[in-house]
Amino acid sequence: MIKLDIKTEMFSREIINKMKSSTANSLGHAGAIVRKEAVGGFKQAGPNENSKPYEPPLSQTGNLRRSIRFKVTDDQVDIFPGRRYGHILEAGAGNMAPRPFMKPALDRSLDRIPVLWTQSLNK
Repeated sequence: MIKLDIKTEMFSREIINKMKSSTANSLGHAGAIVRKEAVGGFKQAGPNENSKPYEPPLSQTGNLRRSIRFKVTDDQVDIFPGRRYGHILEAGAGNMAPRPFMKPALDRSLDRIPVLWTQSLNK
């Protein structure tokens, strides 16, 4: 699971309320961007083809790709695979090396997230 936290300190009640509203909207947009990057990072596997260690997993059925979700709370967005084996692929387990797909998706998205927040404050 990937978590994005935004902490702020301001003085004016109006500014605080605008920031809370903007933060919730921006977190939803950020979750959607990272989810889209994660979903787009999968490649379809060929017959008898397996993913290589430290590369994103190859999609056998599409179930993992379709299971990626995000959930926005007050000041946080959680982006996660809905399938249990997604966490195992991301981190690796036992003798299996990781096949990360969530962290690379976040890394590819990071430059767009502050822009979203700034744009939502300016509305």
